[in-house]
Amino acid sequence: MHGYSSHYAGGALNMAKTTNTAASHVFSNVFLASNNAASTTSGAMFMSWNGYVHLWSNAIYANSGVISAAYLRNEGNTCVNGNTIVGNQLINYVGTGAGHYWLANNTLWDNEGYDVFDQNGSVDYAYNDIGLIGNLPPLSSSNELSVDPQFAGIFGVGLAPNSPLVNAGLDNPPGGVGSCCDPNHGPRVIGQHVDIGAYESDVLFRNGYESGS
Repeated sequence: MHGYSSHYAGGALNMAKTTNTAASHVFSNVFLASNNAASTTSGAMFMSWNGYVHLWSNAIYANSGVISAAYLRNEGNTCVNGNTIVGNQLINYVGTGAGHYWLANNTLWDNEGYDVFDQNGSVDYAYNDIGLIGNLPPLSSSNELSVDPQFAGIFGVGLAPNSPLVNAGLDNPPGGVGSCCDPNHGPRVIGQHVDIGAYESDVLFRNGYESGS
């Protein structure tokens, strides 16, 4: 929280791989909030990679940057699954590069500008809740939502019990759902299906519980 970059990008994280050797990287179960980058791109996270990247169950909230909250450029394959990216300023959530991107089970909502800005048209979407998508259309899209996530509390990013995102995610997206659900390291699946977004609600039964003997 409250990271600041006066040069280039990534108020909380700036990670770049400059060699051509492919490698894998996992970034998961982290809360990035109130970070800022004064120059060029991303307020919270800048990642330029060449390999296989998993972004699992991260919350990126209330960051500010010139172009984006999270800027991803990967020449390999990138799986962005089960993240909550909300309330960021001067933002486009950006995917670039010559690689392939999968976005599943994410909540991208109430960001300034676009919630997703796709620069290369190599993104498959499934079971996300997204406000506005900009630039290029997806390669594919299935079971997408664009509804109020109904967070719990005024400043919360976890889901309220009556949220339409509870038990509404895809259980086996490309790249998987990860082993934990949020920075508190709770279980990733509670109930019938994984929730959309980074935080798993503890609502087990949306339509009541019935037992018999």
